[in-house]
Amino acid sequence: MMVHVDSSVVLRYLLSDGGGATSGSAGASLASSELMEIERKRALRRERLEGHIDDGRYALAIGVLDELLTMLSSIEFGSAVKRRAMESFSTVIGALDAIHLAAALGMASYAAGGH
Repeated sequence: MMVHVDSSVVLRYLLSDGGGATSGSAGASLASSELMEIERKRALRRERLEGHIDDGRYALAIGVLDELLTMLSSIEFGSAVKRRAMESFSTVIGALDAIHLAAALGMASYAAGGH
């Protein structure tokens, strides 16, 4: 089973005190969009620069993120993902969220045999 890892969940996990974000995914293959690494590293740098986390916590979070990234498959933005991200969704969302959602929907379609 393929499980999509949401970028915001990863950030919450990185900024928590080790709260368990891994329940329910035992034995599953994990994947996220290729934007996740950029977004999370930018967010961690912003947290540090704004004084929400210190240098030690920043270094620890980056290390955990890098380790997590070795366990994730990256969903690349092929033309199908880009096209879907430009289409309508049932709610108002920004460009980055549309890309993440299109990647997740593409992954779900692939896993269901709709490739």
